Amino acid sequence: MEEIGIKPKLDLKRYWDLSSSYYGRVEETFEDRLPKIVSGKILDWGCSIGFTSKELSILYPNCSITGLDISFFKKWPKEEKNISFVQGDGYFPPFKEETFDAVFCMNNLTLLLERTRDYNEFIKKSVLSIGSLVKPKGYLIFSDCDSWKIFQKESKNFKVHSHSDRIRPALDFFNLWLT
Repeated sequence: MEEIGIKPKLDLKRYWDLSSSYYGRVEETFEDRLPKIVSGKILDWGCSIGFTSKELSILYPNCSITGLDISFFKKWPKEEKNISFVQGDGYFPPFKEETFDAVFCMNNLTLLLERTRDYNEFIKKSVLSIGSLVKPKGYLIFSDCDSWKIFQKESKNFKVHSHSDRIRPALDFFNLWLT
């Protein structure tokens, strides 16, 4: 297995194919349990066509939202005051460490982890790499359709900040890797 940081040939099996997405899923998933972020930078990792990025820009109107996806989508919403999109490989993100106050990973990593165990070590290294993008006291937020966990960064490690009542198995891997 290659090391994170050395970009290998693109392997599309490492990406969750877009099958459905919809506007409103952040609020539906987390209800009123999202962290309060008054201002700062938020990354929507694996933003797909941008519905989540657009919703985050409304939920966090004083934050700068960046949507990141491996694919370029002509249907990305027009860039607005607090939202932009970057085409790039999320496993090798084009950002400096400790850039974001929060990173949202809505379903993509957890669904991929459930689909195949072949990439567990790669996904583990990727989760740690994504975690390095979070500023101290910032949040790393994962959802898995009907369950979610929010981690908060303390120094270089994370602690569980909050979680849904139901936790699907893939989210437990993130506990082992991050805390």
